[in-house]
Amino acid sequence: MTAKPSMTKTPFPLEPLRILTSSARVGALTLALLGSAQAQTAPRLPLQPVLEFMPKTLDWRVADLNLETAERQLDAARAASGLNVAAGGRYDYSNRNVGGVNTDGGNLVVSVNASLTVLPWGPAFDAVRSATRACGRAVLDRTDARNLIFLNAITLYYSTRIAITDLELAQGNESLSDTQLKNADLQLKNGVISRDAYLGVQRANENARVITLSAKNALEITKIGFFNAINQPVRDDVVLVTAPVELALPQGNLEALVQTALARRS
Repeated sequence: MTAKPSMTKTPFPLEPLRILTSSARVGALTLALLGSAQAQTAPRLPLQPVLEFMPKTLDWRVADLNLETAERQLDAARAASGLNVAAGGRYDYSNRNVGGVNTDGGNLVVSVNASLTVLPWGPAFDAVRSATRACGRAVLDRTDARNLIFLNAITLYYSTRIAITDLELAQGNESLSDTQLKNADLQLKNGVISRDAYLGVQRANENARVITLSAKNALEITKIGFFNAINQPVRDDVVLVTAPVELALPQGNLEALVQTALARRS
């Protein structure tokens, strides 16, 4: 059985909210949205630390390992069809008598042999070309995987923010509906409204409660997906403080913009 890689949960640098002053308008807005007395000690989580944490996730490591595997396969293919070099040498010694005089002599022979296991244009070299193409694809796949990881993290971050806002709106609507139902009770007792009108207010109150429950479930699901994506335990006290930025439409010729986008894509 192959052991699964263990992932250590690295804590984020969460900022505790300080006691607010009149100049801390952004913090005041955050507290107003949360509407909780515990918000003063709640940790804040900007988007940037989330993105910086992405290279530590399992999906990021898997993309890196896929590229590393392709590179090793390319190295193996090159080694199988690489240049083989062999060196050798020989030295001959002799003692000869020439005209009554002994002479010593030697003969040194050095040889070097080089050969290719396969010819570059031969069919056996196809393994190298195939491994080269696979390595290029792995580079693009890693880039796409990283972009997808970042996109998923950003999407989940802002989806969680939206789910929190939806729940706050649903709770506010339910509170208003409760007030309307109490007023309808008094009006019904005093004969101001009919029984049918009262039942309509009651149904509206029940619908408001259903919407609130649905918003709570949606927030819970979104929050679980977000914290799982960043490999962190689910926390209810974290404040996602980075608001979305409204981007302006690009200016210029449409054809030039399309060509620029095609050139930048992986």
